[in-house]
Amino acid sequence: MLAIIHGATRLLLWLSGLCLFGIACITVMEVVLRYSGSPTSWANDFVGYGLAFSLFFAFPEVTRVKGHVAITFLMDNLPNRLSLVRVMNGVAFLVVAVTVYVAVQVFFVQLSTGVQTVSATPIPKYWLNAGLITGLSVAALEFLLQIGNSGSSNHG
Repeated sequence: MLAIIHGATRLLLWLSGLCLFGIACITVMEVVLRYSGSPTSWANDFVGYGLAFSLFFAFPEVTRVKGHVAITFLMDNLPNRLSLVRVMNGVAFLVVAVTVYVAVQVFFVQLSTGVQTVSATPIPKYWLNAGLITGLSVAALEFLLQIGNSGSSNHG
């Protein structure tokens, strides 16, 4: 199970990098086309969509390596630090899992209504929500793994 979750995390990180590469290519293309007098109408929208997917897909890796911003001076000086770390990972898992649950409910509403983004090049909102659900689901599983690995010093 550990290998499957970490494999999904690494795959999403690779896709996040691919999104960033796509953003760079679209931006360079847009600059060239703008200077030649024929800019696109969709480049700005797709750069925004790509950034959203990049963030959604990178979140599980940041979770896996415990790369979130943390103020640790209080936790470092408390007794029973291990118990507190497990509790905090459990709370983080529950928050992310509830967020996934809500996002799935919204996904089905968006799917049934066909609502689209408000932009020059609209896309169905459920596409963006699917990226959010994917990233958060894998991040929730990474938090769940950290509950069991709270005593170890490795990062996965």
